[in-house]
Amino acid sequence: MVKDFFESPSGTAFLHRLVVAAHFCMALLGPGSVRQVCQFLELTGLDRFVAASYGSQQKVSVNIEKSIVEFGKQETVRLATGMAPKQITVCQDETFHPQTCLVAIEPESDYIVLEKYADGRKGSDWTKAMNDALKDLPVKVVQSTSDEARGLPIMSETTWVRIIRRICSISNMK
Repeated sequence: MVKDFFESPSGTAFLHRLVVAAHFCMALLGPGSVRQVCQFLELTGLDRFVAASYGSQQKVSVNIEKSIVEFGKQETVRLATGMAPKQITVCQDETFHPQTCLVAIEPESDYIVLEKYADGRKGSDWTKAMNDALKDLPVKVVQSTSDEARGLPIMSETTWVRIIRRICSISNMK
């Protein structure tokens, strides 16, 4: 009876939704990984209906991540077109997994303005990354905070004014 359900169109759709939810909750929102998803499928006996190997679930994980990134890009464009000009603060930091990742978050909304791997973390790397991240957004960055990593104050002191002027001219803000 269970086998018949999981092999039906409704059962297959349910399994697909369950696997996506497991990846989303365990590997993206939580501290887990693809291995925990594989273990979940094995412990529940769902590995009889869904490929539970690391390789097959890694492919699912990559596709989910690509879909989330694409959705984020589409939503940014959609929301920016109707967004009123706004002054924002950004909190900037760097992480190192597997290479330098530049991160900037608008703290009031928790919007991730920038999350991008970079070759370095010099002021020029930050300037380029922030320019790219802000080019289509009608925002004016009026304040930046950081942990005082060497490249961030340099970027703020030497190029931030130019970035703000460029953003203001693009969005016709006064």
